[in-house]
Parts: sequence; structure tokens; C-alpha cells
Amino acid sequence: MVKGFIWTSEMLSNLAPGKLDNVRENAADWGDAALLALCDAEIARRKPLKKTSAIGKNGRAVKGYHLVCRSENGVVHNDDGTFRSGSWVIAKNQVERSEAINAYVALHEKQSDESYLQGIIKGWRIVPRERRYADQERETKEGIEFLLEPFSEALPWRGDGTIEKSYWYGDDGDAASRE
Repeated sequence: MVKGFIWTSEMLSNLAPGKLDNVRENAADWGDAALLALCDAEIARRKPLKKTSAIGKNGRAVKGYHLVCRSENGVVHNDDGTFRSGSWVIAKNQVERSEAINAYVALHEKQSDESYLQGIIKGWRIVPRERRYADQERETKEGIEFLLEPFSEALPWRGDGTIEKSYWYGDDGDAASRE
């Protein structure tokens, strides 16, 4: 590269991946923060988008989220009787569909216990995740926090999710579903 040469976003977008990597390495070696930022932006632009689906099993939205939330970690009770769930890594488009069908969130101490707090989704927002959760460093910096209108009926763990969360689509034949 020639000293004093000025790279533009358009020029970087025309480079082959290997050449873009070389320009980035040189920018890092030279301490050229502006060029490094341009290269990183171009690399990020080229990454394929992750496919997330707002539709779950059988083409349906999630009707219920079952979350392990020990000791009401991150839960905030509001003066109007609603509560906030704490932050969870859940796809935004999935939550949008669930809110539209009045889905619920159920918080459990552990999967084998019925929920201790549950409510219908009345809203949600993207919030920063706590630095540590369940004795592990967080990997995702932001998550979904639900605004919930509580109901009293405790619910069993539903769905076939992981240790921390499970999505229920209303397809387990349970007559007590909240449809």
C-alpha cells in the first residue's frame, strides 16, 4: 500500500475477502483506527444474516415461554401490578408474534417445579443483560425483558427446551392451555 492512500467504503466493498483481510491487518499494524473501523464494517456487512424464525413448530408462534429464573433474579414488580421478567436471549421477531397472540411467560425455580410467577405478555423491550448470570459470564450483551400482566394459575414446565428456557407451541395435548 502507498503511504497517504485513502481507502473508502466503496473501495473496500470491491475487494476479495483475502485482500480485505490483508488491508485490515495492515491497518491494525499501522494503528490506523479509521481504516480498521471501515474494514470491520465491511467484514460485518458481508457476514450472512442469521435466520431466525418467528414461526415455531407446525408454522405457529410460541404460546408460552417457560424460563428458569431462580429467586426472581432480575424480576421487577411494578406499582400497577404488572412485573418485568429480567433479561432473556430470545429472538425479537419471535416475541413480536407471541405478544400479538397474548402468549404468556412462566418463571420457574427449576424445570421440575410448577411456575411461581406467570403472566400474559403486555409489552417487551431490549435491555442490557447482566454481566454474570447463573454463575457464568454472559455471552450476549442484550436480551428481551417482558412486561407481564400476572395471572394466578401456576403452570408445569412445557415444551422441549433447554435447561434455562423452553418454548411451548400449544401442541402437547394439554387441555389446560391458555388459548
